[in-house]
Amino acid sequence: CSAQALVMPSRFEGFGLPALEALACGTNVICSDIPSLREVCADAATYFDPHRPEDIAATIESGLVSRRSRQHRLNRAGLFTWSRNVDLMFRAFDAVGLRI
Repeated sequence: CSAQALVMPSRFEGFGLPALEALACGTNVICSDIPSLREVCADAATYFDPHRPEDIAATIESGLVSRRSRQHRLNRAGLFTWSRNVDLMFRAFDAVGLRI
């Protein structure tokens, strides 16, 4: 967890686990502005357009000094726990009348 930043120029991500792992270390995340990474990182990351190399470069240069604190990144990562995920799944099942 000694990296200054994770730069993630993905055009597609199913979930964004590398970004979440970086947040859990308190590392700056500089990533593509795509839905899955927005969902995982919210306001704890700095975003760029993955289709524009000049935007990627400019964001990396400006993003190494994060606008958010290390604690903010750790707090965001803390929202993604197995127990919370299970609780949300059971609530969704209950909402549609599915009993497990």
